Amino acid sequence: MIRSRPKWETTLLSEFPATVLFDQNCVQEIIKCEDDVVLSLRFFNWICSQDGFTPDASSYNTIFRILPQVKASKSATSLLSSAKFIPEPVFLEFFNQCLREGGSVEEAVEIFSKLRKLGGMSPSIEVWNTVLSGCLRVERTDLVLKLYNEMKASGHEGNEDTVGYLIQAYCKNNKLSKAAEVLHQFLERRVVPDVTAFTKLISGLSREGKFHRVCELLRRMIAADRLPSMFTYQEIIHGLCKNKMLREAFRIFEELKVRGYSPNGMMYDMLIYCLCKNGQMDDAEKLFAEMTSNGFVPNEYRYNVLIHGYFGIGKLREAMTLYKKMCDRGLKESALSYRTLIRGMSLNGRMCEAIALFDEMLIKGLQPDVIIYNVIIQGFCEDGKSGKAMDIYKELLRVGLQPSTYTYTPLVRALCDEGNVVEAIRMQNEMLNRNLKPWVCTHDYIITGLCKSGNVTESMDRWAKMLGNKMKPQEETFNELIKCLTLNDRLEDAVLVLTSMFTSGYTLREPTYELLKSKFAKSDSFQAVECLERFLGKSNAIRSEAGDKR
Repeated sequence: MIRSRPKWETTLLSEFPATVLFDQNCVQEIIKCEDDVVLSLRFFNWICSQDGFTPDASSYNTIFRILPQVKASKSATSLLSSAKFIPEPVFLEFFNQCLREGGSVEEAVEIFSKLRKLGGMSPSIEVWNTVLSGCLRVERTDLVLKLYNEMKASGHEGNEDTVGYLIQAYCKNNKLSKAAEVLHQFLERRVVPDVTAFTKLISGLSREGKFHRVCELLRRMIAADRLPSMFTYQEIIHGLCKNKMLREAFRIFEELKVRGYSPNGMMYDMLIYCLCKNGQMDDAEKLFAEMTSNGFVPNEYRYNVLIHGYFGIGKLREAMTLYKKMCDRGLKESALSYRTLIRGMSLNGRMCEAIALFDEMLIKGLQPDVIIYNVIIQGFCEDGKSGKAMDIYKELLRVGLQPSTYTYTPLVRALCDEGNVVEAIRMQNEMLNRNLKPWVCTHDYIITGLCKSGNVTESMDRWAKMLGNKMKPQEETFNELIKCLTLNDRLEDAVLVLTSMFTSGYTLREPTYELLKSKFAKSDSFQAVECLERFLGKSNAIRSEAGDKR
């Protein structure tokens, strides 16, 4: 009847006596015989709503067995929350696994809590690890650590999988010392995690440049019969490159080849990128050729890294030749390639060529992204053409792109340099209205611009606001502000700024020093004289222009 009649709930009690339907054995048999889990759950929910029927533990367990088959986690959680029964452990464990696979980590933790309250039951270590893994997968490291403490309290110290999850959780929280401590504790008990756990910790230590600890960990790893994988060495090389230790990265790279390892494409890409960044283009080309001969297909990204490297050292002809070679190999022109070319031309002050490439891109139906607009805006700003930069900014808005902090910062600086501080402040306010957080240097540009335009009061107010917001002004900002205050005979304010400047570890430029010295000599202010004795007598606090050039 429940299979064939859409509205069987309205007639079932009239066709079967309650003494039969409400029998616990009958309920269990109906659930067992029905292949459709949804219908079984529908029947169970219906009969539980009838007056005179209260399911017992056996009936609850019968329905509870089938729910994980369809990952009905909400229904199962509801049953556990409302029922006063102890589920059979084997089905709870199965349910927890289904729940974890479904991504409902919070519900899985709730099930564990319910499990411990119902008769003092404790899940097996496998189930604990399953849920720890689920928490880690959704980056709930707080739950990983919380559950592990509860796991220990229940009598489980953990196994090699457990320590792996703990190490990964601590590494994600950037608590590398704690991760190393946990590893040491488990190794003392001769519980050894897999290579992945070691690699996660090695990766974190490498990024922070703690290579003495990396070497120590590698030794312990090998001693524990866990041979480093290619990914392990990849993370070490990545850390060395990030910390500008390119020679050491290449030494390990070459040693791997001697030992019979075959470097992967990621290793080649990292090293080529670093060589290009350092301007070592001959070495980068050689490594690129080696990578190609070893079967790694040169793609658009790899070509663009080399092209950008040539632009970086001013070799525009070589960059364009390589770009043509890339196109001849059948790689399609894309927004990425044009971004590299436009950035390269802008970097070298070739704004006419950059705009020509921009127009060519549009003709070919490629839509520039906000990064390309930002590159052109910055190029025009550095070229002293803030008007053209503003035109590009307006075009960016017209096509419906959202500007970023990278869009506004060069505009603010260029406007301030040209003396148009009012417009620069308007641009900063527009940035704030778009919920974009200005970089600290943006405040410096405006203060410096205000000083150069003689607006000493507002520049002083903005400087005080920077300090109040725990932002550190640049050395140039201090020098310009002291110069402006001194010229406007606000010597006490100049003393205040000077004190803050030396506290920040900055030095005073010689022209500003001479101006202060001249003003202080004419001042009868006791505070000014005291400042002269305390600060201007310190020769190491003064930096000459000649010294800067040296």
